[in-house]
Formats: sequence, structure tokens, C-alpha cells
Amino acid sequence: MSGDLFVESNSAITVNFLNVGCNRHHPCYSLCNKIVSMTHNVSLVNYRHVLRETNQVTYVLGKRGLTMLEGIQIFHTPVAWLLLADASAVPFSMAFSSCS
Repeated sequence: MSGDLFVESNSAITVNFLNVGCNRHHPCYSLCNKIVSMTHNVSLVNYRHVLRETNQVTYVLGKRGLTMLEGIQIFHTPVAWLLLADASAVPFSMAFSSCS
């Protein structure tokens, strides 16, 4: 895998673990270590905290993914249910969040 990878999460703790590291004795250590090791061949990895309210598209995609029978689905054109999720997001400026 090559290229850039941008990961957004509404969990500030998770983002901190991935950016700074996780104590070897923490219960999430093996998961964080696995995620970081999977990105060694990626040019740039950026983990960023976003507010839950501004992450509606990700939430809808994740929820929809649980019900999909196919493995990977590529959308070549915008789909209505995804556009509705995007339109419903509450706009917050990045200055609003104390975590980044």
C-alpha cells in the first residue's frame, strides 16, 4: 500500500494513542500496535480527532457496512442516504474543539 492515509475518529483517547503511543500494559496496546504496524508502507498517516456531530457520514457508512452482504462496495456516484447524513451534520469550526 502506498499513498496518504487520513484517519478521523470521534475518540480523542484513541487518536492520542495512535499519535503518541500506548503504554505496553494498557488493554488497547495490541490493537494500537497492530494499527500502527499496518501503516508502515503508507507515505503519510494523519490521525485526527473530530467531533461526533461532524462525523455523521462516517457513522452512517459504518452502520450501513454492518448490513452489507458484499465485502467491499465502491460508490461511483453519491447516494441519497449518504448525502442526507452529510447535510444533517452540525457545522463546528475546528476552533470549537480543544482536541486536534
